Amino acid sequence: MLPVLLWLSACAPRVGVPPAPAAAEATIAPPFTVAQLRAAHPVGTHLRFRIERYNQPPLEEWWTWTAVDEAGCTITSTVHDATGAALTAEQATAFQRRTGTWRAEWTELSGRFPAARNRIVASWADVPGGRFDTWLVTVRSATDGRRTVSEHHYAQAMPGPPLLVTTEVEGIVVSRTTMVKRSGP
Repeated sequence: MLPVLLWLSACAPRVGVPPAPAAAEATIAPPFTVAQLRAAHPVGTHLRFRIERYNQPPLEEWWTWTAVDEAGCTITSTVHDATGAALTAEQATAFQRRTGTWRAEWTELSGRFPAARNRIVASWADVPGGRFDTWLVTVRSATDGRRTVSEHHYAQAMPGPPLLVTTEVEGIVVSRTTMVKRSGP
């Protein structure tokens, strides 16, 4: 389940993406099909995310696709401080991030959002790579009586994880994750 949360939310702490809904609950279709995700992430695809969290130093998480097959993919992730220095696994864990290699099935990565609490609309986002037309998925939830709203901007022309994720708790931005670079084949 952790790879799915990493992919869909790309933010820390791991908030904003609710667990899979009960079978009877209506869902919003994911922004991309399994075939689109598979085609967009060949071996060698590299993504960098800047992670900013309330009262913590900024971090970067770097993902590299190391294996891809019909069923899924293998991603190696490393966590870096603001200067680009790699953190140890213990340091990354202290920031609720994970380093190492993980495997996920394409069907897991395509994601679904419960329709009753969320919506998807056409929008746009400015990130270091430019301005992108996006599918904005707004995820609403409540934890311990506190209202949480996460906005996930998926680039319409670039299947994959969100370009930008902002999470607010009771109207205060507590985390922002921004894709700062995408490269590869």
